[in-house]
Amino acid sequence: MIEVIGLAGPPGLARATASTVPCPVRPRLRGNGYRTLEIRAEAIIEEDPDLAFFERVVRHYGADPDNFPAPHEGRVILALRPARVVTNG
Repeated sequence: MIEVIGLAGPPGLARATASTVPCPVRPRLRGNGYRTLEIRAEAIIEEDPDLAFFERVVRHYGADPDNFPAPHEGRVILALRPARVVTNG
């Protein structure tokens, strides 16, 4: 299981920061618990050794990267080129 933080990118390509280090899954139960989003996509994994993308995404959401409660080691950038998107709920 990986924890993905934020999505950003040009049209047709979603980018997210994720950790390759195992981390506990924290439930986020806001809104409708039966609502789902399924994305089938080609995934491109890019290294983020200086954490530049991670810091940009975290700052975008108004948080401080140094105190953010997600692992900093093993950070990668996931670039997703969706082939199929299904929403439920």
